[in-house]
Amino acid sequence: MIRSMRSMQVRTGANGILPGTAVGTQAAFIGIGANTTRMSANVTSVAANTVYLLTVAVGNPIDHNPGDVFLRLTINGSDLATTTIPPTSIPEGTFTDFSVALGPFAPNDSKIGGTLGIQLGMSDPTAIPGLIADFDNVRLTATVPEPAGALLVALCFAIRARQPRRLLYQLRRVS
Repeated sequence: MIRSMRSMQVRTGANGILPGTAVGTQAAFIGIGANTTRMSANVTSVAANTVYLLTVAVGNPIDHNPGDVFLRLTINGSDLATTTIPPTSIPEGTFTDFSVALGPFAPNDSKIGGTLGIQLGMSDPTAIPGLIADFDNVRLTATVPEPAGALLVALCFAIRARQPRRLLYQLRRVS
C-alpha cells in the first residue's frame, strides 16, 4: 500500500519530505496480519559477472513498532540472499538504509538468464496485530566488478621480468 505524506506527518511529526534516507512524499508500508507478510517484484534477468545490490530505506513509525524486517533477492522465485533487520536496528520516527547483495555468477552458472526478483517483508512469530514497517527509496544497482587485484600484480611482475636486471652488488677485484 502507498501512503501519502499527509498520513506520514501524523506518524512522524515531519512537516515536509519524508525523514532520514527516504525520498519524496510517499512510502509503501506493510502491516502484519499473519506470521509473515511481504511484497515482491520481478525486475530483470541475471547477467554473468554482475553483483546486484538492493538498498531500501526502512522506516519505523512513531505510533507502531515493526517486526523483523527482511530484504531479499531471489532468482526464479528462490530466495538466494536475505538480510534480516531486527526492530531495534531501525531508529524510531525515521528511515534508515539497509542493503543485501547477490553475485557475481560465473558465465556458465545455471542462474544466468534467470529472473531476478526483490522481496520486502516483515515477520513476527507471535503474529501480534498492529506491527507496521515503512519502505521507501528502493534501489537496485548492478555492477560488474573490476578484474581482481591479482591480475594487476601478475601484470606488474611480467613487466618487471622483461626489464634488464641490475647487479645489486659488485665483487671486489683482488689484485
